[in-house]
Formats: sequence, C-alpha cells, structure tokens
Amino acid sequence: MPRVSSTLPRTLRARILVSVAAMLALLLASLATVPPLRHAVRPFVPFLHDRLAYTPLVPASGSSMVGIASTPDGNGYWEARADGSIYAYGDAPFGGSMGGTTLSAYVRGLAAWPDGHGYWEVGADGAIYAFAQTGYSARPCGGANTFSHTGTIVGIAAYPNGQGYWMVGNDGAVYSFPCPNQANLFYGSMYGQTLNAPIVGIVGWPTGGGYWLVGADGGVFSLCSNCSSALFYGTTANTTLNQPVTQLTPTPTGHGYWLVGADGGVFPFGDAVLYRSLAGSGLSNIVGLAPTRSGRGYWFLGQDARVYMAGDAGTMQ
Repeated sequence: MPRVSSTLPRTLRARILVSVAAMLALLLASLATVPPLRHAVRPFVPFLHDRLAYTPLVPASGSSMVGIASTPDGNGYWEARADGSIYAYGDAPFGGSMGGTTLSAYVRGLAAWPDGHGYWEVGADGAIYAFAQTGYSARPCGGANTFSHTGTIVGIAAYPNGQGYWMVGNDGAVYSFPCPNQANLFYGSMYGQTLNAPIVGIVGWPTGGGYWLVGADGGVFSLCSNCSSALFYGTTANTTLNQPVTQLTPTPTGHGYWLVGADGGVFPFGDAVLYRSLAGSGLSNIVGLAPTRSGRGYWFLGQDARVYMAGDAGTMQ
C-alpha cells in the first residue's frame, strides 16, 4: 500500500500545524457563541426540557386543598378546596364558595382579582365559579358551557387588570376569556408540542403582556406576543426532583419567580430569594406557595390544609 511521506520539510510541517491549530481555535470560538437550541427558540418555547415525566399531584378527595392566593397587600390569603370551599384569612374578603354544592368535577385552581375584591375557582372540566365581596359584582366571563377542551383543566390566572382570565389544560392548551368590553389577551399555548411532563399551572406576568406555563418537572414556558423578549428566569427541568413541581409563583416585581414542589422544595429564579425550603421534612402534599407583599416571605399550603411560613410571613386568623 502507498505510504505518506513523513519527510516533509520541517518549515512546511510547522506551517501546516499552525494553520490546523488556528482553524480549531476559530471553530471552538464559534461554537461557544451559538446558544443552545432550547434557548434559541424563545420567547415562544423558552425551554424544551428533556426529563422523564413526573406524575402531578392531584386532589385525593373533596377535602384536599388545591390552591392558595395572596391579597394585593400581602396581609392575607385565600385557600381553595377541591369541593369548592373557600377559606379567607387576614384581610382577604370572603365572597362565597361552592362548598356544600354538588360539582361536576373537582375544583383545580384559584385566581384572585388583582384588586383583591373577588376571585375565581375553576373545575377540572372548565366550569368557572366567580365570587365577589359585598358591594362588587362577580365576573363569570366564560367557562365550561362556552368552550370545548381536550385535556383536564389544571389552573386559572387573572388578567393583570382583572377583566378576564386564562385557563390551562394539562396538555398545555390555553383558553382565554375576556370579560365584556375587554380585549382578548391570548398569547399562545403549548398544545400540540412534545411535553415531557404534564402542565400543572398558568400565571400571568405581573407586568402584563404574557404568561408562564409550568410543568410537573419544573419546565417553564414563557409565552407572549409582540414582545422583544420573554420573561424567562430559569427552570428545574434538568434537575432531579424528589417530588413534582406544583406551582410557579411570581415575585411582587414580576422579575422572578419561585417554583415549589410537592415536598416543599423551593427553587428561586430571577429576583426571588429562598427564605425556607421544606424539602427533607417528609412532606409530599404541598400544593402551592403565596408570597407576602414585600416578597421577603411566603406561605406554603398542604393538601391537608396545614400552612407553613417563611421569611416575614405571619400567622393569619
């Protein structure tokens, strides 16, 4: 067989080696400046997570708590139960509930009006239950009898001005319901996309213009329209979790959020600060986290109605 001569002139070999080294350096430099694909597709799909599926936490019975929401001033909160019961603490006004009523499906989500004068509950079948404190009118802007849906409804979030809401299914489909004389604020959905874990919630950006969807594996999807960049601060989709994520809670500024797991593990992103985590305490039933007004504390809520405090969160009566 022919052989390659190794008797090239020494100067020529040196030039070849220098040229090869320069080409390799240029190639490595160019690769370093190319963003990973999962970040390059933002703002519509900020993170295509590649974890195995997590099984979401679901109501064990009608007495299971399913959600918690703070009042605007952070001096109180509401709790919602799967049977539609509402419990108001601190300065949270009680406007009514579906407790004691036969429901077509368990309640799966709670959304408070941004002005604090009312709230919505949503059932797994998309049924909407609207309540307002005395002197204010309830806002049932649309629900199960006005639309068809594919997956199980797992969450609800208020428009920033309180004149409408979004529902989300576990398949990533988003349904937008504006109240009368309000523009429809629909920013897209993850329906039809490959998800490695079911969606467990939706939260509107406090600054307006978009919303976040969160998966049971902690995958975060930031959706918006006509925006230069999505508000995406991080995810646990590449983190091994002991329990599934149950909620995303934004900070008061809207420039960060906490993810909370069923075991009480807390994952802060953006300007969110970790004040306490319940991970390692043997819990597996934390359904949500509600921040104080300052953002320097929060309350955890368990399915069994137990509340755990962190930072400047105090006991509410």
